[in-house]
Amino acid sequence: MEKTIYTWLQVPAGDDSRAASCKGESLPSQFVPSPYDGSISGRVLTKAPKDAILNLCSGNESARSEGTGVAGFENGSLYYTFCGKRVQLSDLYRDENEAQFAPTEPAFFETFDGTEAIVTRVYVSVKGMEKAAAYDFVAYKTIPLVQVFVVVNPNNKETVFPFQVGCLTFEKTSVSNMVAGLPKVEIPCKEDLYIAENYISFTADGVNFAFAGGYPALQSADGAVTVKADYQCNVKVFDISEYGPENPFVSNIVCSKGAIDPDGWLQNIPCLYAENDLLGKNQIISVGNLKVVLGDNGEGLDLLTIYDCRKEKPLLSRGANMLFTLNLRHVENKSKLHLNSREGWNSIQTTSTKNMHTWVFSDHKEAENVSVILTAFCDSEKSRISWDLAVQNESAAYSVQEAEYPRLTLNTDEHTTLLSPYGSGEIRRHLSSAAAHASLNYPGFGASLQCGAVYNTAMGSGIYYGVHDPAPAYKVCNFDKQIFKQTVSFGFTYPFEFIDKSGNSSALAGKAVWQLFDGDWYDACMIYKDFVDKEANWLPETDENGPVNTPEWMKTCSHWWRSMLDDPCIEPEKTRDWFEETLKAHEDLGVPSANHVYHWHQTIFDNEYPHFFPAKREFIRKAPLLQQAGIKLVPYINSRCWDDLDGGADDWEYTEKALSETTKDLDGNTFIELSPFNKPNGGPKVRLAVMCPSSVMWQDLQCELVDKIYSELGMDGVYLDQIAAAKPNLCADPHHNHAAGGGSWWIDNYNHMVNRMKTHGPETGAFVTECTGEAYMKTIEALLSWAWVRNSQVPAFSAVYGGRVALVGRDYNSLKDEEGVKIFAAESFLFGEQMGWIIPHQYLTTCYREFYKKCVRAREAHKEFFYAGKLLRPLSIENDQPPITTYGCVMAEGQILSVPAVMGAHWKKFAGSQELIVLTNLSNNAAKTEVILPAGIQSLNLQGDLNETVDCVNGKLSVTLPAQSVVTAVIDC
Repeated sequence: MEKTIYTWLQVPAGDDSRAASCKGESLPSQFVPSPYDGSISGRVLTKAPKDAILNLCSGNESARSEGTGVAGFENGSLYYTFCGKRVQLSDLYRDENEAQFAPTEPAFFETFDGTEAIVTRVYVSVKGMEKAAAYDFVAYKTIPLVQVFVVVNPNNKETVFPFQVGCLTFEKTSVSNMVAGLPKVEIPCKEDLYIAENYISFTADGVNFAFAGGYPALQSADGAVTVKADYQCNVKVFDISEYGPENPFVSNIVCSKGAIDPDGWLQNIPCLYAENDLLGKNQIISVGNLKVVLGDNGEGLDLLTIYDCRKEKPLLSRGANMLFTLNLRHVENKSKLHLNSREGWNSIQTTSTKNMHTWVFSDHKEAENVSVILTAFCDSEKSRISWDLAVQNESAAYSVQEAEYPRLTLNTDEHTTLLSPYGSGEIRRHLSSAAAHASLNYPGFGASLQCGAVYNTAMGSGIYYGVHDPAPAYKVCNFDKQIFKQTVSFGFTYPFEFIDKSGNSSALAGKAVWQLFDGDWYDACMIYKDFVDKEANWLPETDENGPVNTPEWMKTCSHWWRSMLDDPCIEPEKTRDWFEETLKAHEDLGVPSANHVYHWHQTIFDNEYPHFFPAKREFIRKAPLLQQAGIKLVPYINSRCWDDLDGGADDWEYTEKALSETTKDLDGNTFIELSPFNKPNGGPKVRLAVMCPSSVMWQDLQCELVDKIYSELGMDGVYLDQIAAAKPNLCADPHHNHAAGGGSWWIDNYNHMVNRMKTHGPETGAFVTECTGEAYMKTIEALLSWAWVRNSQVPAFSAVYGGRVALVGRDYNSLKDEEGVKIFAAESFLFGEQMGWIIPHQYLTTCYREFYKKCVRAREAHKEFFYAGKLLRPLSIENDQPPITTYGCVMAEGQILSVPAVMGAHWKKFAGSQELIVLTNLSNNAAKTEVILPAGIQSLNLQGDLNETVDCVNGKLSVTLPAQSVVTAVIDC
């Protein structure tokens, strides 16, 4: 049967000449919501019968939108109407700042649920205008559809409205054909759609329309739309006749194939939770105030709903979400197979007791010998579900590569906030209109903790998600919030052991915990802290004076320098007069400090590792003079990599000694990382082979290095680069003494290596490593917090580990302007870090040296609170000054880092009852400030830039803080 062809164009609202015509007939139109300002004026889409095909066609100059709209074609060229300005494709350009999301060519990727897809994201802005738009062209490998989403960011604000054109098919498979050709739009059958979000109703041409998820959904001539609602199957009538282009009706709907209204086909379920069972197959987990609904769709389980009984509110009400995924690899032909919770299973057996539910997934249509056992352990008192997942793999062909801990999916609105475990902890706000994506290695540069949370600031509550794995294994933290979706997902993935073998049955390490909580990120962290205190095997021994086995100098240190000797890889201004400027800066600061020293070895940085000796003569001569001045010296070595040209331009010992001990993938290839630096004299990039930490040879070599640093150079400690920063590699070398793939062996072997290294140094010796990987703190006394330089940071790591481990410094070298110096200094002080890690020359030349000095000296005066104390709930502070912002923080997203002008913290000593309140004003002006204090505080004796006793009225401190000030108050409770 030949389908009728219609065309689509943008025309002004109310234009009598319709944009679409077919065989000389004018067609009625229906409006399409605009992504620019939420209104729907100025957009016309033809109303077409079921199964019709729409062609995007060439426009004409007299009929075009003056607002902001989606792409159109004119004379065969793509155009975009942006804020009233029409621009051709040649006028559009990619925003290089977003290059990580904007591949030059269409990129293959795996979506969060494991679906293979091709994506091309084009960031567009009009030259001379500070606004941007983004197109996502996504082609799914297993589904012959492409979805196009347009996102507009007006006035430099967060995205207002996502726009979905619809489902598009192509004659060719490449996404790039979308720009070159004219894709066809198929209006789907109503039976094809079972979920619609952003249900928008409006009136056009005297007829009421509903537009859901980009598709025409429902029409009504009398203005009344009848939709089923709630578990009692009552009928609700929504009168949409009053809604028009300027006042659209918006709701969230679920479309049901099996139980539809005879007068319509949409099923409105505004409160989809335990009792809402459309097909009679829902499985309900009721745990205290937490209810979770899983839907049996006949071949798998969907996560349908999460409900907070206290708030009488669904936390998830959009239905049909993936619960877990499983990735397999054929051991012979290397093909991949992706399984998930919702499809392909011919058998799901369920057993339940009062406090436990178990589902056994088996007889999969593509992997019949693979079974998944999912268990939910229920703690009603805590409103907690602890999930356990095991895979029984009896396949002779497939190896399980990784499995996902049960994934949490939740609704989002303008009050939704996500706590990410990146760095110190990072919160992502306003998720209803923003995107958030990450894949963070744990332990590594990404995830410092095995937890996160999603909470709603208006409700004052949320759900905590943590992996309670007391002997931690390598895992990856994933969260995903698409700009066009109103849900966010959060979870962890576990790389399996024995990935080189078929039939590798295993269970996930630890349990995934979902728990309701009241409060915000701090309250979520207290749940994780409770687990850590009771079960974690990585905690160092601690008493009322802090970590027991940390040398006193390391524990009590308040400040660090970062010195660099001459090196051709480094800019001269960072290395000039390193010795003289270190002494000068140290004297000016007036606080005992440590010095992290780079380029002390005669080899060039990142070259010829691990051959660090001999040391430079200049360093040998001058290091004792720095120590005599009271500076502890901690030189750099790399404890992870071997240069494959370790003889300069030649392979000296690499092939003979190191190659067999390197980490290797399943094909036997060594994991190589390219250094940002070159070999000398313009040679190629340095290739660093990642060594396997289980190697006895590698461990012996590291012990020898440490022994020489202590015995020949007389150093106070050693910096072990990359151990806590770089991700574990899934080493599959069959000759190594560990199982191929993931597990805890990587962390265990590094901890064993460091323990061995400790026997080669004095009792006063201490180790520092890169980044804040909690799994290593039992053996490594200090973690370099240099990467805590992102926007919207919170001290989540400090809340869990205050007084347990030393946290060292911020990357001041990443700053391109001076405002960041104030931000780093204040935040690192408040977060409890040992401050600094600043190049002496930068300290001596910053215009904010006096403020920096105040922060360091205040920290030194109250250091017992930080090395032997805990961080209490953050203070609620208001002030009358604008935020302090740097636009030149290289490591921050968009290089932007912004904090309130006035910040504070509340710490408490382990011993006794003393508490410390700290307030900092970063503004160049005095700041009128109000602080909500904990109950019982009647007055505060302020010290520092204010020296006065101030009464607290109704639990509130009202004070004017001087410009660039630091104020403290010790409370004897």
